[in-house]
Amino acid sequence: MYRTIWTIVLLMFCKLGYCQTYSSTISDNDIYNFLSWLKSQKEFRTKESAFNNKVLSWKEENFHLLDSTDKYPQFNFDYIFKSKEGTDTIFREHDREYLYKQFISIKDTVLRHPFTSNSGYDIDSPKHSVSIPLFSLKKDYVIIKLSYYCGNECGYGGYNVYKRLKRNKWKYVTTVNGWIS
Repeated sequence: MYRTIWTIVLLMFCKLGYCQTYSSTISDNDIYNFLSWLKSQKEFRTKESAFNNKVLSWKEENFHLLDSTDKYPQFNFDYIFKSKEGTDTIFREHDREYLYKQFISIKDTVLRHPFTSNSGYDIDSPKHSVSIPLFSLKKDYVIIKLSYYCGNECGYGGYNVYKRLKRNKWKYVTTVNGWIS
């Protein structure tokens, strides 16, 4: 009887989202579906461009301006809501709050899915690295941190925004804080 009660309690916690792998706010299924779609895109289809299983980290500065850059957000290379790239209007205040809520609810930093590379960071192998994607409140937009390493002084990255076209189909919108080496 005691064992049955604990089993029921455990199942209730799982139903409430506490047993999600990556986030207690967004389902693993939503995350997997988006990453699977992303992996199916032309630039990710080759063996050489497998996703690194180590997740790129989001930072507090992605969501809030630092005091010294409040007047000049274009000079803050972490802040993601910029007018130049249009993300200040794509993500309204309620979306920004929801993105931040997802950020603070991230639970894991290792992708455990078949589209990742199991070898971790291999310096000799070109590799895409991704963050946990963050979704707008209606899940019609997603932002993800991407980087590609292809050797010393060879790589690119940024924060890419995608718009949902239909179920499991997305369209690239813009890159925020893009870089190339």
